[in-house]
Amino acid sequence: MNCPYCNSQIDNRSLYCDQCGTKITPPKAHNPVNSNNIGKDVYDLEDIEILSDNPYISPLPPTPSRLVCQKYGMEIKLSDGAIIGRTQGAYTSILGKCKYLSSKHASLKRTSDGWTITDLDSTNGTTVNGRTCHPTLPFYIGDKVCLAVYYEFIVL
Repeated sequence: MNCPYCNSQIDNRSLYCDQCGTKITPPKAHNPVNSNNIGKDVYDLEDIEILSDNPYISPLPPTPSRLVCQKYGMEIKLSDGAIIGRTQGAYTSILGKCKYLSSKHASLKRTSDGWTITDLDSTNGTTVNGRTCHPTLPFYIGDKVCLAVYYEFIVL
């Protein structure tokens, strides 16, 4: 089976795509026509029991773990309190050649609801799904985080 959003191949029992985090709807079994179930979706009960016993499937959506910029081949593993910058922070070996990034561009923070990014008064700004960070915005799997207009990262 393939993810309807990113088309990655996924296990038939997955509730979420491992690549983009899209929620996967369980396959419908059959809908025999009789007066008791007209208009209702009928699921195969055995499949539902197997899903609930699977230790690899979480009932909650997965938490983001990385930012990936496919255009420039960059990947940032999320770290609480980390600074994103060209010359300062945990990712300088990855972002050191990004000339449009400020030396100390943004910071990451883990919260009880997920992750946030804070723009640190950078020259070229930070956005999440096109919304400007003034100063902080949350982000989730599948969101687009853009650093300095030029570097678009997908949250995975």
